Amino acid sequence: MSFKRKNKSNLILVLPVLILTIIFSLTYSYGAEILKGVEEVKAFGGYKVNSEVQVSEGKISHIEIYGSDFAGSHAETNKAYMERAVKGMKDKFIGKSATDIRGIKGIDNVARATISSDAIKKSVMNALKLEEQEEPEYLPDKAPAPGDYTIQIRDVIERIEVKNAGGGIQHSLLGTKTAKALLHVDKNRKMSISYLLKSGTVDEPLYILSYNGFYNEDLDNLKEPSLEGVEVQNIFWEKSSLKKYAELKGISDKVVGRVTRPLKELKTHYYDNVKLYVPAMKDVNKPGFDNGKFTAVSKLTPDWKTLKKVKELKLANGSYTVKGSLLQPDGVTPSMADGALQKKITLDVKNGKYYAVLNFDKMKKGSVEGYLGSVKYYASGYIIDEGAIHGELRNTDILSYHTDKKGKRIKDEYGTDYPKTVRFQVIPEAKLDGTAPLQLTIPVMESFGEGAGTKDVLLKLDWSSVKKKPEKEKPIKKFKVKSNKKKVVTLSWQKVSNASGYTVYMAKSKKGKFKAVKNIGNAGKNKCILKKLKSKKKLYFMVKAFKKQKGKKVYIAKSKVISVKVK
Repeated sequence: MSFKRKNKSNLILVLPVLILTIIFSLTYSYGAEILKGVEEVKAFGGYKVNSEVQVSEGKISHIEIYGSDFAGSHAETNKAYMERAVKGMKDKFIGKSATDIRGIKGIDNVARATISSDAIKKSVMNALKLEEQEEPEYLPDKAPAPGDYTIQIRDVIERIEVKNAGGGIQHSLLGTKTAKALLHVDKNRKMSISYLLKSGTVDEPLYILSYNGFYNEDLDNLKEPSLEGVEVQNIFWEKSSLKKYAELKGISDKVVGRVTRPLKELKTHYYDNVKLYVPAMKDVNKPGFDNGKFTAVSKLTPDWKTLKKVKELKLANGSYTVKGSLLQPDGVTPSMADGALQKKITLDVKNGKYYAVLNFDKMKKGSVEGYLGSVKYYASGYIIDEGAIHGELRNTDILSYHTDKKGKRIKDEYGTDYPKTVRFQVIPEAKLDGTAPLQLTIPVMESFGEGAGTKDVLLKLDWSSVKKKPEKEKPIKKFKVKSNKKKVVTLSWQKVSNASGYTVYMAKSKKGKFKAVKNIGNAGKNKCILKKLKSKKKLYFMVKAFKKQKGKKVYIAKSKVISVKVK
């Protein structure tokens, strides 16, 4: 009994000390003051994001984040997204400075929980009483000089339904918070902007089904959208791509790709009308919503400080060569088909349009040998997502096929009609960055499994290597060589149009080196007499016609070689 009384007495003495120790430990670890913040989310019924933040030595040492007041038919869905965002973000706040606005805002959002992620960061900033000082938006005094420019933009959903200013949803239509756009200014300083809308990305799980036009007015006074001067390039999903985009089955076979729209005047914000589909809302049916499909107003914001003149390749009509290589969609790793591509590519230019001519040899990779079965190219407005290229595929023109020694088309166990030379029009994006997306089929690779022979690749053109192809020399007709007098040879030929003059060449043997022996600067003169030659010597002659370009001789025609024995 005494033993029990002794322990009871000790416990009574020790317990207050233990409680004080725990309180002191908690106070030391997390700080004595709990800072509370709230951010209200209005989207899809609405809810509140609550944060309790403790600061020690100027840094966040402990944090609790939870949601409350979930309302509407999407309450359970919002709870799930909120829990997902808390789990992925909570630990990232620990150690951040309690005054570091940029550091807190820079914490990565949790994929497919963008709204909750943004609200969590705002709630924490509210707890810490941090107010982001917005920089005044820069606006130039006048439109840029005529030319092409790159510019950073933001494009987010501003509100759902024109008549309903509610919504509170600010999903990006660019797939990321910001993206690069192209600004064109014509000679009258009229502006148009071209940018790529992205559907089905990890961060923004929505699909842009249609672009319905732009507004000339500000947000508070919007009228009917206009399609005047608008160009939309849609992306049609291939059946092979629908595995990834299964959410679009039964909804649409296309999404919006590249949009080009006019900018009527200089503004900080512009507004567009788009039709969207959000799979997470497929069960929503109420005014303005049709099983996840709805119309929204988006706000396009160009960052005018980032405007940069584009040095676009501009070539005159003609034929050129350019170095190229085939890369995987990551833009870095060489493609397996790169070894089959002849690296000197022909580039034909006609009225501002560029046409690439590719030549392919037999492909060899280790023990695997075979030919390309087909070459297609992606139209403007393509996107690259998770190692694959998506967009509208078009056929290239086949100029020649692989043949055997007898001139018959190659045929093997995998097929026949293998293209050797193909031609296609280079898309506008490639004129800026040299990247043209292609899709190749390699029949021999199909033996490794279905789909293994279909490869998306990027043709990377090195614009710095562009060289003008020399003009093909035309034949000079009616070329004659005679020796009617001792030690004299007379040459004559038909005049060549556009020629500035002619050069006469002579060699002492059939395989000897031809040397220029006479230059004739008169385009109208088509006869030449050479004297003091060695008698009884057989000599070989040839004539070339030239024209002068920028002070240099450019040969445009030549004769066949004729021999004569000097008299």
